[in-house]
Amino acid sequence: MLLRGQRFRLWLHRAVEGRIKSGNFSQDARGRWYCNLVCEVLRSHNRGRDDIGVDLGLKSVATCSDGT
Repeated sequence: MLLRGQRFRLWLHRAVEGRIKSGNFSQDARGRWYCNLVCEVLRSHNRGRDDIGVDLGLKSVATCSDGT
């Protein structure tokens, strides 16, 4: 990667999708550096199947994620 004339070597965690709009470098508490990218991607309207989830931590009342 080349940024302002400076060359950086990056490890690609996953493929970059869409058009890169901006990015930055950040460092965590352990001293590891990361390159964060903001990408513009097309919105997918495929929501898959109509799956729902149930909170099993409730003892007497349950509401599914679809409201039933």
